[in-house]
Parts: sequence; structure tokens; C-alpha cells
Amino acid sequence: MDSVSRDSPILVPIPDGARRLGIGRTAMYARVLAPRGPVPVIHIGAAARVRLADLEAWAAEQAAAVREASDGGR
Repeated sequence: MDSVSRDSPILVPIPDGARRLGIGRTAMYARVLAPRGPVPVIHIGAAARVRLADLEAWAAEQAAAVREASDGGR
């Protein structure tokens, strides 16, 4: 189920995406938006944007990986 509401913007500036994830802008660029990173960047003219749905999917994958690692270590 998608938690992005219909009233939310589909695309957000990178600093807003970082705030949404609760990480700094530098961490966003280094981990999430690195070349061929897991979250694609959409360029509209000079503006760089990310889809909230892509950020949420990436965060869910990270959480699942942490859960799997903690369950496998028992």
C-alpha cells in the first residue's frame, strides 16, 4: 500500500526527500542517489527531483533487509 497521499507532490527536491527519509543531504547523495543508485533522479530542466514512491520503496527494502539479517543471525 502506498503511503503517499494524493495531495502530496509526486516529485520532490532532493533536500526534501532527504528530510522525508530523516537523513542529511550528503547521505542522500552518497547512499541513495549515487551513480546507478537505488533511487533514480528525474531532471526537469535544471531541477533535480526524486519520486516519493521510489524513496518509500527504497526505505521499505532497507527495513526488510535489516529484519532479514536480524532473523538470520539467531
